[in-house]
Amino acid sequence: MKKILGFALQCMILITLGYSFLNSRLLLVADWLSPVLSNKVYSFFTLFFLVLGDPRHFPELIIIWGTSAILLGIIIRKPVASVISCISTWIFIISLTGVIAFGMVAEANNNIVFTDGMDLFEALPPFPPDLTIASLTETPIIGELIDFSLDMANSEPERLEPSLIIGQLGELYTVSLISKPVIASVFSLLGVFIGKKVEHILDPTITEKRLMLKKR
Repeated sequence: MKKILGFALQCMILITLGYSFLNSRLLLVADWLSPVLSNKVYSFFTLFFLVLGDPRHFPELIIIWGTSAILLGIIIRKPVASVISCISTWIFIISLTGVIAFGMVAEANNNIVFTDGMDLFEALPPFPPDLTIASLTETPIIGELIDFSLDMANSEPERLEPSLIIGQLGELYTVSLISKPVIASVFSLLGVFIGKKVEHILDPTITEKRLMLKKR
């Protein structure tokens, strides 16, 4: 029961804080794309930021993953179980990102209508006043993906094999991906320590009250 409660609480805190700390440029892109991708785009960018954001560039990610993990550790109060729960949460968040992405693709198929000679940008809504192609390339994570795509477009055909592209993407986001379960696991152990200290302080009082209730 503690594991389920800790897992649910950590996921809820991650998503809530993730949206609260979501980069303003990503929000602007979400506002632009929401007419064709539906409101799912806000959830996607929140999870996208949680998964692929680099804590070295976005220290708020340490706060988000750390806070949720500390509370999980306080609830579970078992080191191994806390670390396993953190890794499970990380896998769940990645999986949920993929599910929402597939949902957005379905929405796009329904909402975007292509005609002969029309490219992707012509099919999308017009840019809002504060968004340009130049600012899009400076948007966190999205800008990196655009640069990567342009680099691939100018590469030799041998480098365009799917396995090589996936491998290079993995190298690009290795730190971003691996750092999240590491941060969460470390902070969950801190939560376990805090939880045990609080339990040790409160245990005599709780035991005394239980004995009093039994006597009644």
